[in-house]
Amino acid sequence: MNAETAGGMSTEPRLPSGIVLRVKAVSIAGPCRADGGWIRCADGAVYSIPPSLHDWAVGLIAAETEHQRLTGHTLFPVPLRIRGADHPQPHAA
Repeated sequence: MNAETAGGMSTEPRLPSGIVLRVKAVSIAGPCRADGGWIRCADGAVYSIPPSLHDWAVGLIAAETEHQRLTGHTLFPVPLRIRGADHPQPHAA
């Protein structure tokens, strides 16, 4: 459970606006499903993603699936620039 699901307000540190994460994997299912899924970065950090990034995650999964089908190669890692309310939260294992 992350801070958002525990009480409405996040007490976890937010990532600075403008930072770019190098995303190596994304999921919309699993232990963080209620929070919108998770991303794993190239540096090994794992973040829960907010509902505002759900459509981005679905689109990225679709693009990755199609790209692998056509080329046999992955799109990852892909950049994710953090802006405004689209702040992934550190994921508690």
